[in-house]
Amino acid sequence: AYANEGYIYASIQPVVERRRVGADSTPVVDLRWEIDEKTPAIVNRVDIVGNDVTTETCIRDQLFILPGDVFNQQRLIDSYRNIANLGFFEQDMPPPDTRQANENGDIDLIFHVKEKRTGNVNFGASVGQGTGVGGFLGFDQPNLFGECKRGSLQWQFGRYISDFSLSYTDPRIKQSNVSGTISLYNQRSRFIIRDIGQSNTKGGQLQFGLPLPNSRFTRLFVSY
Repeated sequence: AYANEGYIYASIQPVVERRRVGADSTPVVDLRWEIDEKTPAIVNRVDIVGNDVTTETCIRDQLFILPGDVFNQQRLIDSYRNIANLGFFEQDMPPPDTRQANENGDIDLIFHVKEKRTGNVNFGASVGQGTGVGGFLGFDQPNLFGECKRGSLQWQFGRYISDFSLSYTDPRIKQSNVSGTISLYNQRSRFIIRDIGQSNTKGGQLQFGLPLPNSRFTRLFVSY
């Protein structure tokens, strides 16, 4: 409880006093806690170490504790979990380090991360009698440009089918708290039974995520 209020230097000593009371000398115990709160610690710096691909801005967007804040252990833990849950770093992320910054008791926080490979590319091709050459190409990257943006592309092609989709997601449009996703698709299917023609579908989707007031965990999504 004291660490969540910044009193990380507080000294708490339990004191036990044993005595006997009454005519029959009943043993009782008095308990007392002697607390020296000292001065709450202020966060002086927050450093990110080990990010070679992911931008520092992307990581700092996950923090609940910032320079100038009174130290709060729970918000430090929440920040650590947020960074680990991005999925861009090795899962054995060490806990954040703390070091005393000056004689006033202010502290620096250091988050150590280790990049891991993200995204995937898959492709294939086939040749069939009556269907000709066909294939597929797929790309998905959840950390596009190292800025926590997501991009994906899926393309399936052949003599009787062509299916193309493209999607892009920005979790913080122009560094705001509004997220956005745009998706485009183009689908074409040819019917070979009785040669009745083909079906074409084109379209897209636009979605925005708006944070609810006083909540970093809840969003309202609007899509068209």
